[in-house]
Amino acid sequence: MWGKELEKVKVTLDFLSYIVYLLVRKNSNNQKVTSMFKKISELKKGDRVILNYGDQNGDIATCNDFKGLMHAMMYAPSFHAWEAIVKSNPRGKNPTVVFLEVHGWETDLGDTYAHKIIGWFNAESGTWEPIEHTAKQKECEEMERTMFGA
Repeated sequence: MWGKELEKVKVTLDFLSYIVYLLVRKNSNNQKVTSMFKKISELKKGDRVILNYGDQNGDIATCNDFKGLMHAMMYAPSFHAWEAIVKSNPRGKNPTVVFLEVHGWETDLGDTYAHKIIGWFNAESGTWEPIEHTAKQKECEEMERTMFGA
């Protein structure tokens, strides 16, 4: 009985910590950071990430972005976004693919489009935080939508 209520409280706290993160994030020199989010190129081998797709009631489902993920976690408890572990450091300033170990219906190794990664797990705060995509990564996402109608 309390399990679902506690999960909603945890998701609400994650969302509130995300808002606070946006408002007060500073670097080690106590200067404001120009970019509010971590970039794909800043991910390191072993980082936990969350993808914009997963499963819902046994079917593949998507949440599109980090805000959609927070909404789905609060109001669609049957949605389960797939998590992954970065298996090699992304290459270059604008990587379009990242080699991941995806934990979905099964564990799978392979390249994943960078725009599919919408968040990373911050072990210090114990929360999921959003990822910022570059113009090139957004262009790749738009091209995929045009080709596959997603």
